[in-house]
Amino acid sequence: MKSRDKVMAALLRDKKITNYDVLAIQEPWRNPFVHTTHNPIPQHFEVAYHDHNKTRVCFFVNKRIASHHWTAIHHTPDLSTLELRWGEREETIIIHNVYNPMPSLEPANSAISTLQRVLGRWQGAEQIVVGDFNLHHPYWGGIKVQTPDPEAEEALQTIEESHLGLLYEPGTITFRARNTETTIDLSLATPSLQDSLIRCRPREDLDHDSDHIPLETVLAKPTRDRVVPEQWNWERTDKERLYTTLARHLPVTTELETERDIDSATQEIVSAILTAVRESTPKSRISPRSIPGWTRECKEAQQLARRLRRRYQRQRTAEAWEAYRQARNRKARLIRKTLRDYHRARIKEATNSSDGLWKLAKWARNREPRTTFVPPLERPDGQMETDATKKLELFREAFFPPPPEVDLEDIKDYRYPSPLSFPPITLNEVTKSIKRMPGRKAPGKDMIPSHLLHHIAPYIAEPLQHLYNTCLRLHYCPQHFRESVTVTLRKPGKSDYGQLKSYRPVALLNTLGKIMESIIARRISYAVEKYNLLPPQHMGGRRGVSTEQAIHLLLERIHTTWKITPPHIASVLFLDVSGAFDHVSHKRLLHNLRKRGIDRDTVGWIASFLSERTTTIRMGELESDEYRVNVGIPKALRSPPYYTYFTMQTS
Repeated sequence: MKSRDKVMAALLRDKKITNYDVLAIQEPWRNPFVHTTHNPIPQHFEVAYHDHNKTRVCFFVNKRIASHHWTAIHHTPDLSTLELRWGEREETIIIHNVYNPMPSLEPANSAISTLQRVLGRWQGAEQIVVGDFNLHHPYWGGIKVQTPDPEAEEALQTIEESHLGLLYEPGTITFRARNTETTIDLSLATPSLQDSLIRCRPREDLDHDSDHIPLETVLAKPTRDRVVPEQWNWERTDKERLYTTLARHLPVTTELETERDIDSATQEIVSAILTAVRESTPKSRISPRSIPGWTRECKEAQQLARRLRRRYQRQRTAEAWEAYRQARNRKARLIRKTLRDYHRARIKEATNSSDGLWKLAKWARNREPRTTFVPPLERPDGQMETDATKKLELFREAFFPPPPEVDLEDIKDYRYPSPLSFPPITLNEVTKSIKRMPGRKAPGKDMIPSHLLHHIAPYIAEPLQHLYNTCLRLHYCPQHFRESVTVTLRKPGKSDYGQLKSYRPVALLNTLGKIMESIIARRISYAVEKYNLLPPQHMGGRRGVSTEQAIHLLLERIHTTWKITPPHIASVLFLDVSGAFDHVSHKRLLHNLRKRGIDRDTVGWIASFLSERTTTIRMGELESDEYRVNVGIPKALRSPPYYTYFTMQTS
């Protein structure tokens, strides 16, 4: 495929494209701002793109296929492999995407020898080879090819040794310039896949003014569709029905005397909320034909250019060529203008509010598209792991290592000061904590989003107040609050995502628990400032203390040191604590809280919150079994105050 952004822009907005499971692209356009190619339909396709400045092949994998059912391996910028598992028995098809540069232009960069080695790696497996070979030979070019290219003989030898067969009739036109028609794009497969072939043919109707005609290969090999989690269409929620259903199902407030009572009351509140959602909110439907930034005018210009091209191919006259050229150029200008206008409209919409402006700034810093695909991961023994289930196990070992040995001799027989006195949690605290929650953050395992809690706060605030105060009194955190989903996210800007250290875990906690955690965190922050529990030079995790203030304090100390007579040298030591949240000692944290006078009820609840936590690890659509986590503290939104108290003894 010719490497022009306007070709890919039009191709990927063609609605017929979403019918395909895999797109193998050669010479993709490279985005100058991010290390990937153009993908205007991320809701439909995942991109497997080699992060290299000369990449000439990539895959687009339809999101109907779960990300743990395929693996992309990039051998060179000109050769990538897709390992696709299909069907209930998870049989494997290996798809190789090749770009072989023209021998006359790049004689030293042939991809044929690399392809031969890669085919041998999967010897005996079902394999497909597709790509732009830039070679002429009668085997695929038919009788029109009188003199084969020298390198084509080497390619044919590789084809025969790997037992590959051509999937279309020799002489099928795959490349068409103004006065040239030839066959240089190949589609090859091993014998069992040849038997499964339904059709392999050029698709003129998918050609968007590229020199290469798209080749369609259809096999009788059903892929296993991704199980798409159901989502709610919150914009169509019937608010009145939501409120009345919730009021009808919320439990009557009663005295809670045991931990079991607390767990039961928590589940009743969760069940009431979910029942109200089911009865008031329809499920969302994602239109497979929805492609943003594509107008009817673009489609009409595209159809006209196609019609005039077919007329030129029939007539071969200068007049027909000129008409086609003008229509093609007009289409390219129109697509470019439409996409530019769409982008500017989104920018204008974002800048209408201060919140939108910050989102725009965040987008500008992090343009890399989010991907759920995890490439092969390096195991401790140096081998690469491609199995999805074993990747989850590698993440578990990396994110939750065994707890380190901690010297706690200094806290034995420690005499703690009299604890501070905190009043019961008020209704106002609960309501304000709900309103402060960010509205569009990912929910936890119960799938109750925080923006829903904003709407139902008047109904749930009182039951939650009663529940939270009982939790403090009994020093117990409901098991529901200790359940989480740990999502694996790529750290931005890493050079190798085959390394475990290039990923970070994010714990998604259930929102009802995050409300109470927020209340506890704010109470601790209040006590810190009111009772001077931290040294004045301690800056981290404190309300009202910004990075700018820390910098000003540091500069003041440096300049003060320089003014001393005789002159002194100011030295600064910066430390980055590796795995800070993962290696927090629970006993040390609780000791520091008590040492600073935090009341027993709060310390008791935090101790319960940190004990017997459970989590699952989510990688794309694949999720691990649940297991216990008894190391570190959840790296969630409200954890920094607790970590401050763990480290403050060094201040």
